[in-house]
Amino acid sequence: MRTKASALLVGLLLPMVAVVAPVAAELEGDPVVVALEHLAQSYAPADLAGVIVTDLYTSDHNDVTHVYLQQTHDQKPVSGAVATVNVQDDDVIFVGDRFVHNVAAKASGTQSLTRPDAVRAIAAAVDGRRRDVSEPTLVYRKLRNDVLRLSYNADVIVDTHHWNVWVDAATGAVIDKEDWVDHHADPASVVARTARPEQAQAVKTAMGDAVLPPQRVEDGSSYNVFPAPLESPLDGDRSVIGNPADAVASPFGWHDTDGAPGADHTITRGNNVHAYADTFGATVATWQTPRQPVGPANAPDPASEPDGGDDLAFDFPIPTYDASPLTYRDAAVTNLFFWNNVMHDVTYRYGFDEKAGNFQQTNYTGEGKANDHVLAEAQDGTVHLTVAQPPGASTPSPPALNANFSTPPDGGNGRMQMYLWVDAYRALMGDRNRVPSHQVRDGDLDNGVIAHEYGHGVSNRLVGGPSNVGCLRNQAERQGEGWSDWWSFVLTTREGDDGATPRGIGNYVVYYDEGRTGPGIRITPYSTDMKVNRSTYRTIRTAAEPHGVGYVWATMLWDMYWNLVEEHGFNPNFYESWETGGNNLAIQLAMDSMKFSTCDPGFVDARDAILAADAALTGNPAAGVPGENECLLWRTFARRGLGFSADQGDPYSKTDGREGFDVPPHCGTG
Repeated sequence: MRTKASALLVGLLLPMVAVVAPVAAELEGDPVVVALEHLAQSYAPADLAGVIVTDLYTSDHNDVTHVYLQQTHDQKPVSGAVATVNVQDDDVIFVGDRFVHNVAAKASGTQSLTRPDAVRAIAAAVDGRRRDVSEPTLVYRKLRNDVLRLSYNADVIVDTHHWNVWVDAATGAVIDKEDWVDHHADPASVVARTARPEQAQAVKTAMGDAVLPPQRVEDGSSYNVFPAPLESPLDGDRSVIGNPADAVASPFGWHDTDGAPGADHTITRGNNVHAYADTFGATVATWQTPRQPVGPANAPDPASEPDGGDDLAFDFPIPTYDASPLTYRDAAVTNLFFWNNVMHDVTYRYGFDEKAGNFQQTNYTGEGKANDHVLAEAQDGTVHLTVAQPPGASTPSPPALNANFSTPPDGGNGRMQMYLWVDAYRALMGDRNRVPSHQVRDGDLDNGVIAHEYGHGVSNRLVGGPSNVGCLRNQAERQGEGWSDWWSFVLTTREGDDGATPRGIGNYVVYYDEGRTGPGIRITPYSTDMKVNRSTYRTIRTAAEPHGVGYVWATMLWDMYWNLVEEHGFNPNFYESWETGGNNLAIQLAMDSMKFSTCDPGFVDARDAILAADAALTGNPAAGVPGENECLLWRTFARRGLGFSADQGDPYSKTDGREGFDVPPHCGTG
């Protein structure tokens, strides 16, 4: 929902008169005006002149309007100087802002570079090609200490990266850059382990029925996959799932693109995702020039889009998991397609819909920007040719042992790249005494990894608004990896599970064959048991960025999940409303808090956004009534050192925070 006045203001330069002059009757209660009037209490009129509304939408389930604003100077955007103002019942209920005081005095720089010069400088900054650089725009880039520098800004895709780059408008020197691609794992973020129970056997516990939406599209489609709550082949066997599309989130099924009844594709392509293998987007590597493309990359291989025929029956064999993944490529692509659609449908139910910037080719409501379905690439870059090289020269590494997700602003395709994991335990976990097995495991069969990657698209589009996807890139205390780890678990939790039992991330792809209870690739397994997972807020000081820091945030979210389950019960169907179970409520609060959050949030910022989300959902913030779960949430965070007196300090530093294990006085002693 948006008011007529707000709709006229979106994307326009807002004159300061709307804030300081008496408000016209037709604008009273307008969320944008309410937001600007609130900010005017803290900022000088000159600092708010020309503020841009970058995004504006209302969440249906709590009637909160999220107003996303950006400062300008000299009619140019100030990149990084943004504010999120959340309005409910004509009142501001929560604000997070990174605006700059006295903006004119802190801005500097002149333009002497031409745009072609800027393109060359941006391409050179990331070893990219000039033809791949987007059209540069002049902006002021906010740097540390609120210094603003006139810059050219553009983005460019280079290999497995999607760079957003700022270069000085006068000299062409690189001022800043951020990668819009989030990667699942890297050796620096993985704790080395030296012991592994070789005799461990996968424990395939009965998973119960597949989790499916309460209202489904009866289009006759079926998929042989590992359905929720299965996490991977370690949990159990595949099964054929019929008609899984959610009638609320995907009303025309998973193979539609035009919004009319009937499938538009019989391959693994539809409105939410286009899944295919990019195996032969090959690279050639030499000892001098690693990984140069020799074929079309980021595009479907021939015959790599499984075809279900007119019956939409996607049932493809996996002869054996020990065989080359190329032999079961169609099955892998099908599982990848299925789980991307599941993530789309589930997150849609909790507010990551079209107006919030989700990933769809066609936006059936007409809200948000379309043409940005996910491009999901299975077995990406598997073919990797190494040209003969001199003795002693290092061999370039193939694109494996990883997964990633690229999140451009709303209207640009998300891209998920899933790789193969060859001897991952030996390579990532540090067990150099283990004899290489040359075993290959396919990330496309690890639902936890798929959910993790899609989760990056969700958090990057929600925090700071769908037009601003750089809000989880720069601060040392960023939570993005934590939210993504958490998604891996909330969609694979089974009835009868408990929070104390350890859960590891990526157990299948790194060969922990004892199953989901394996240690995974984080500092410890996730567990509510402090003897298993002892991390507290202080742990981030020595944790690797970004995965180690994210692990601490996911630990707190996992505690929250189970505390809410204990209070409100467990609903095995995560598609259903937040009112039906504590786990459903946990998902809703996490999703809402991303919308509420300031850009570049620290841990205290993220905690406060969850508390505000609960108040908006179950309380009455305008009347001073807190959320029903306020004290439960405070106790959850206090247990891990993020209590009432905790101080995050500078969110761009992870070493200056102070722990607090207390709760507000009205919540008792914790």
